[in-house]
Amino acid sequence: MRLLYVCARWHALAKLRMQTEATIVLLEITTAHLGDQLRHFRDVTAPIKTVELAQEAKQREKKEAKKKDSDTSLEDPSLAPPPETLHVATEEAQQQPGSQAPLAETLVPLNGPQPDSQPTSEVLPEKKKRSKRQAKQYGLGTIKFHALGHYPQDIRRFGPTDLYSTEWGEFFHKTPKMWAKRTSRRYLRKELSQHECRRMRLHKAKHRILSGQKSSAKAEEILEQRRASRNPEIHHYISSGSRLANSIWMRDFSQVGVHAQDPVCKTFIRDLKEHLLPRFVTAELPGIEPGDLAEIIQNQELDWSNVTLKGERFHSHKIMRIKYTTYEARRNEDIIHLDTDQCNIMLLDPEYSYGPISSSNHPFRYGKVIGIYHANVGYIGPIGRDGIDFKYHSLEFLWVRWYKPIPASNDSELDRAELLPIEETGSHSFVNPGDVLRACHIVPHFAQGLKHPGQPDKSALARDGLDWKKYFINRFVDRDMFMRYEWGLAVGHTYTHQDATARNLQIIALSTSHWGKLEVWGPDDDTLGGSRTIPNNLNNDVEGEEDAEGDVEDEGGFEYEYAIKDNEGGYSYLLGESEWGDEDAEGEDDDGDGESSYHSETDVSTSQCDSDEDEREAAMFGD
Repeated sequence: MRLLYVCARWHALAKLRMQTEATIVLLEITTAHLGDQLRHFRDVTAPIKTVELAQEAKQREKKEAKKKDSDTSLEDPSLAPPPETLHVATEEAQQQPGSQAPLAETLVPLNGPQPDSQPTSEVLPEKKKRSKRQAKQYGLGTIKFHALGHYPQDIRRFGPTDLYSTEWGEFFHKTPKMWAKRTSRRYLRKELSQHECRRMRLHKAKHRILSGQKSSAKAEEILEQRRASRNPEIHHYISSGSRLANSIWMRDFSQVGVHAQDPVCKTFIRDLKEHLLPRFVTAELPGIEPGDLAEIIQNQELDWSNVTLKGERFHSHKIMRIKYTTYEARRNEDIIHLDTDQCNIMLLDPEYSYGPISSSNHPFRYGKVIGIYHANVGYIGPIGRDGIDFKYHSLEFLWVRWYKPIPASNDSELDRAELLPIEETGSHSFVNPGDVLRACHIVPHFAQGLKHPGQPDKSALARDGLDWKKYFINRFVDRDMFMRYEWGLAVGHTYTHQDATARNLQIIALSTSHWGKLEVWGPDDDTLGGSRTIPNNLNNDVEGEEDAEGDVEDEGGFEYEYAIKDNEGGYSYLLGESEWGDEDAEGEDDDGDGESSYHSETDVSTSQCDSDEDEREAAMFGD
């Protein structure tokens, strides 16, 4: 499992479409780990006797036979007559030299049966020999493994791998390959062109027919979904359709309603109105700060029981579209579909903070969507009236069952999760769709089985009878999902920008091939003088506390921050400013006292990629 995890991590880093120095350093480190795991796998599997596959043995023997035939010298065929003319005279023709017997009587084939010869037994066909499969051991002496160590340096030279990979061409070649199956292959290019023209004519005919029909509710919904899929500006899309067939009445969740005995509906009405109250106030008072919201609700004595829904109903939907910004600052879309595997979402955990001190050890929350709704929400009170009429706001909300994250036991395992029991308080709640980051990939732990095998659902709405005991959180489902767990390294994930500088410096400092020691000269302070090795964790490397801007304030009154400068293959740390005087990056004095306050410099002898290539390959894949 460790090897599979490292392979997935290496593949995710190597195929990123936006690379930074930090991600390349991570790729170098992961490549070394991958080499260790591959060698370990080779050593562990060495005692196991393994042979070729039958197909591999057949191909090998065919190749060897072809090579043997090409090496064997053949006799000159012109010295022998053609096979059909090889005949000899019969005994009668030899005794009568003056006479000529008919050709058919006097000549017999050389390779045919001789006169007066005994008939031979019938020759049976030779039995087909089974290919002898040779022993085959797992080895690393192939170009595939040799090329792994070149990825980091090639990315530095030529850019991300998608710029020169053949994957794009192969991907777009799939469509004409599928068209080729519908041709006779005699006039391939002509028939492919004809097929493409037919597809275009059918597409235009379909559009013409549909546009001429009277618009129905279903057609309008499809058209609305299509427009939403092409709109990159919105955060999410939920249909605004209010058909009676999709309406759910509030009375069904009352104590005498249809769902009165459902465990997840005992506090449904209260939970819903408590969720909608602050959102109604926010919609009624746009521009209000989140910190002032609770104060307004308290001062105006707003109560959840006064929240009302127009018509005492809300409307259910099956599909929600989520737009999000990927790690490379592009827009993408996820679709949430109820009652399918695409019903899981992820949100930021408000209790999580990057660093050693955090009330939560996982940055995200995960939920299973069991309802997608929208309603026209009002309030019975002064804030909810426009004269004598009520003011209603269309609000969208999700009904979610929560997963409980289970941290991995080591750094080479996927995180796990389990659905909270439906009877537990806080196992389900309502969520603002605007808080959703994107859909997530939750994979059941099939080996552990269902949580309630053979038992009916306790909740018809939550369908808890389909719950598995444990789930895996797949962080390798795509590149963007992988980068969400590499906190602070993705340009497009703006919620991590406040920690990006510290995180990037922390990772770059791990690259021993690029960084040396930090030399610091300052005033007469033992805590600043001397040589410091660049730390692995820049959050905890200096004596003192970190302020809100990420700068480190030393006990001696010395404040500085790290910066990176490229110096023809080497790097330097430049310190910012101090309380004893401002100075530039060269350590010049600006306070007029004639002395330099401090000077910092990193003298790094950085080897070029070519000179370190053999050493890196030996470290990664050599014995």
